[in-house]
Amino acid sequence: MDPFSALALGAAIGGASGKLAEKAWDSGEKWLKTFFDNHSEKVQLKARTNSLDFLTELAVRVKALEDQNEGNKKIIQETQDQPDFSILLQKAILTAAQTDNKNKQKVLAQLVAERLTVGQESVFALASKMACDSISFMTPGQISILAFLANIYRIRPAPFPPANIANDKFQGWMSRWLCKRLQPYSDLHIGNQDMRHLESLSCIKRHQIANREINSLFSKGKHSFDINQLENIPLRDKVLDLWNNKSVRVVSLTTTGEIIGILASDIISGSKTRFSGWG
Repeated sequence: MDPFSALALGAAIGGASGKLAEKAWDSGEKWLKTFFDNHSEKVQLKARTNSLDFLTELAVRVKALEDQNEGNKKIIQETQDQPDFSILLQKAILTAAQTDNKNKQKVLAQLVAERLTVGQESVFALASKMACDSISFMTPGQISILAFLANIYRIRPAPFPPANIANDKFQGWMSRWLCKRLQPYSDLHIGNQDMRHLESLSCIKRHQIANREINSLFSKGKHSFDINQLENIPLRDKVLDLWNNKSVRVVSLTTTGEIIGILASDIISGSKTRFSGWG
């Protein structure tokens, strides 16, 4: 069975997603041949295998976009022919070729899939190429750090807060949501070198002075939240340790770091965060 047949069979693709995968592999083989031309046969074979794994992930995600609504098919088809998108796809294939880490490949695939749904001059489109470059230079653990930071600083329930929720119910509601979102990071390790590296990749910005109060991040209007009352005590202590002792309170996410963090968090949680305001 030829490589593309294996890809098509594994992803059960068709329609716009099938055409995208076929074109991507056709171009990808040429890009890989040029990029790995002077490397051993074993290296070239591994690069092809990693790239096929990535394209399978991408095909599944594009198929899901197709199935959401009929309008997405036209957008996907039009975006494929944009030079800007072709450059992103090339970057993603070459990055994926260099790693067999499934989480990195999934983040790359989701990044490319999301790019298919936005305009070529949007902030997301422009920042997505920077995000693709950054992913190639970071560890899986550093991607998890960005996912954690995205949950601290950017991702919130929708709507937030729920309409007509009573003040005395908000604490419990927010605690349950926060425990569910942050539990995957209960063993997260953040080293100073990790933060320095993420800053060098322009994913975060560290501030010398930050008087942030963590409770204010999860409070809104008349609805106040107290993390000390979080129902999961070990998780509460872990989050507060990361906040107070691991530089979390003095950083902010850049557009590049935010994209990577949100996409990685969605993959971990199995949810979907909308990139509203990124047009």
